[in-house]
Amino acid sequence: EDMQLVPMRGYETPHRITPYRIMWANGYCYLVAYNSYYNKESNYRVDRITEIHTINDDSAKDQIGKPQKLPSSIDYAKSHPVMISGDTTRVSMLCKKSSSIVNRLIDSFGKNILIRPAEKKKLDAYFPGKSIDYSQWLDVTCSDTNEYGVALWAKQYCTECVLYYPPALAEQTKNELKEAAAMYL
Repeated sequence: EDMQLVPMRGYETPHRITPYRIMWANGYCYLVAYNSYYNKESNYRVDRITEIHTINDDSAKDQIGKPQKLPSSIDYAKSHPVMISGDTTRVSMLCKKSSSIVNRLIDSFGKNILIRPAEKKKLDAYFPGKSIDYSQWLDVTCSDTNEYGVALWAKQYCTECVLYYPPALAEQTKNELKEAAAMYL
């Protein structure tokens, strides 16, 4: 607002967090921390943190010193593409077969992906009535990844990828792309 950094609605109350690590992604530094309000890990862009205060009460002591089972920074980045916080799940998409998309998939999702040739039946279901070269499509499943991060990634490569699982995410992504395309007409 007025070119000043202000808290998002719902963030006016300070959150108690236990910092885990600082990471670099998408051109920004992120703080990965346990957020006691959400009872899970959250990501915070460091350049958007307006204040930090240390807490020396018993609730903070409960978190400090507890051994945390944390994934490596690389594994965390692969399961949270574009550093979107939240739970992880399985996401599947169809991708055009090319070395560049395969490289981007591996760079973005690491070893948490299964890449296999797409089945004709699945391609016909997603591209009804279109003439496509079936041998030029891959079926990609990203396991243990943040679905909204994958959706954002897929929208970035929307001419090469089509999300299909989970169905609600696929439908949401399709509607967002339709809205975006309508803005260019």
